[in-house]
Amino acid sequence: MSIKKSVQKKIGVMLMKKLVTAIGFFILKSEAGLK
Repeated sequence: MSIKKSVQKKIGVMLMKKLVTAIGFFILKSEAGLK
């Protein structure tokens, strides 16, 4: 595996984690707002 590919993979994983965290945070906020 080339360095470029592993770097792209790390960035992709980081972005996915940020996206999941953002979605989870948004859902928690909207649920708190509905109650």
